[in-house]
This record gives sequence, C-alpha cells and structure tokens, in this order.
Amino acid sequence: GASTLVFAGLGLLVGRALRHPRLPGRWRPLLVPLAAGLTLLGLFGAGGENIDVLAHVAGFVTGTIMGWLTAKAAGIRSVG
Repeated sequence: GASTLVFAGLGLLVGRALRHPRLPGRWRPLLVPLAAGLTLLGLFGAGGENIDVLAHVAGFVTGTIMGWLTAKAAGIRSVG
C-alpha cells in the first residue's frame, strides 16, 4: 500500500518532468527523468521476496500519466 504510493509519487515527478519546456529536437531532457524513474523502480520496486511488483509498476505508470496530465492542465508546455 504505502510503497505503491511512493512509486506513484515518483511517477508524478517523472510525469511533471516530461512536460517541462525544452529545446526542439533535444531528447536528453525527456529521457533522463524517465530513465531515472525507471532505475529507481527497478532498484527498489522489483527485488526481494514478497514484493508486489505489479502494484509498484501500476503505481509508477499511473503516477506518470497523472503527473503529465496535471502539468498539461496547469499550462506547462513541452516543446519538441
């Protein structure tokens, strides 16, 4: 429960970062937050016994989508 919420929060940050304005044609500002979020998900959300990996991934994906949509609704525009 709480760990899924943590990964949803991480997804919110990643989704917000994906909408951050950037220079046209630049992929690094898009890939770095996504890669960092996926790395943390892989390191802390997928190892060990009795870990609900599906819940962690679902929280991260849902948080990412909601972060992107919230940033879009707030008028944060991505360029490129």
